[in-house]
Amino acid sequence: MLSEAVRLGKDLIEKESLLDSHFSTGKISEAEVEKLVAEISTVSSKLRAVHLKAHVAQKKLLTSEQVTRYDALRGYGKPDQQIHHRPKGH
Repeated sequence: MLSEAVRLGKDLIEKESLLDSHFSTGKISEAEVEKLVAEISTVSSKLRAVHLKAHVAQKKLLTSEQVTRYDALRGYGKPDQQIHHRPKGH
């Protein structure tokens, strides 16, 4: 999963940079915007899926007590059981 995430991350940065460079020149058509934004969206959704699948796989390796702690660290469950220092975007 890590190699796929790295590959997708690099692809996402490349596509975002391409979009930025086209805008900086002021020469981008609406069709090019549509195409690049669609490509960025596709790569972004694939990257998010890899990320979330890693969480699913991680939980399969844990005991039930570890899953409870993991869920608390992730901010899941009852509000009084949540630990509020999870990374943004997770």
